[in-house]
Amino acid sequence: MSSWKIKEIDNLQSVSSEELRKIQHKYPGFVPIIIHGKNVELKKTRYITKGQLTFRKFVEIVRQNCSGITPHDILFFTANGIFIPSQQQIDKIYNSYKKDDGFLHIHVWTEHNFFSMTGRC
Repeated sequence: MSSWKIKEIDNLQSVSSEELRKIQHKYPGFVPIIIHGKNVELKKTRYITKGQLTFRKFVEIVRQNCSGITPHDILFFTANGIFIPSQQQIDKIYNSYKKDDGFLHIHVWTEHNFFSMTGRC
């Protein structure tokens, strides 16, 4: 597991703008994220993470919290309909794609139509 501090906050989707400001004051430098799974079962959907974390590291953590996928399944991540570069830092993604509610909403899904990495169709 990475040394980066990542927290899950209960009921993050129902947080008011005032409560969001309190969270951001309590965790300066952290980014509030909500993950929406299309055909992926997510154990956790709400995170707050350090802005300096690369998206690649964050994806590893999200992948660990997905049910029903194999290591060979490809996951796709978008923010506002744009694929997110894996080397980009979370704070830059947040500043570019955060919604009016103050959260970074990331959509994740998998496609089962692609050729499997195991060599089977």
